[in-house]
Order: sequence, then structure tokens, then C-alpha cells
Amino acid sequence: LDGMYAVHYGTDLAYSQGVDATQLRHAHPVVIEHDESGLRGLYVNADYTRHFAGWSIEESRPLLELLYAQATKLEFMYRHRWEPGDFLMWDNRIVQHRVVADHGTATRELNRVTLHGDPMRGPAGASYKYEG
Repeated sequence: LDGMYAVHYGTDLAYSQGVDATQLRHAHPVVIEHDESGLRGLYVNADYTRHFAGWSIEESRPLLELLYAQATKLEFMYRHRWEPGDFLMWDNRIVQHRVVADHGTATRELNRVTLHGDPMRGPAGASYKYEG
């Protein structure tokens, strides 16, 4: 997988807000390295990744399905059970996350913070805008 790029597209939410779909295609390394720890991880997910650069959607589907299954194995998951007063943070540079609406009627306040720093990178280099 080193040296391969996966093409990521915007979500339906972005489209519903009037964002031009052609502006939301970028290719990223399939394998990324955390810039501080050096840990390697998969940078594909079923919400954004549609195919590999240079491959069709049909050609990409079997390998992507395998990678999605690997990334969602129970032994790699943390499931948080929300309690009043909880504060949770994660590092998007190496963690995938998915929202599960299991908090009933409780109100949660969500804030996103993006820090300036090195972009996610793969052993082969940084991401690039996909023109294919």
C-alpha cells in the first residue's frame, strides 16, 4: 500500500450546503505516518474514499472493502459511553472516528480544533488535489 493514493470526495452534507463537488476531490496516501510518533495508519474510510488514484471505482472496490474491514475491527476500536461532564479528545492525524447517536436526549457540545502543523503525510509524500 505504500506509495498508493486514495481519492477522497466530500460528503452529502457538503453537497447539501452547495459546495461544488469538483472542489472536494483530493488524493491522499493510503498509508500515513503520524508526524510526531511515527505510527503508521490507514487513511481510507467508507465515508470519503471512493477509489484509488489511477483505478476505477469498480477496480478499487475489493481492496477498499478489505481496508475498511481492517480499520473497523473491534480490537482497534474504542467505544465511549457518555456520562455527564465527560470531555473527550482524539488526534485526527492517526485516528478514525464515527458518530453514534446513542446519547438519548442528553445534550452534547462538540467543538473542533485544528492546529497548525505538519500535514498528514505518507512515506511517498503529501496529499495533492486530484484532477483525474
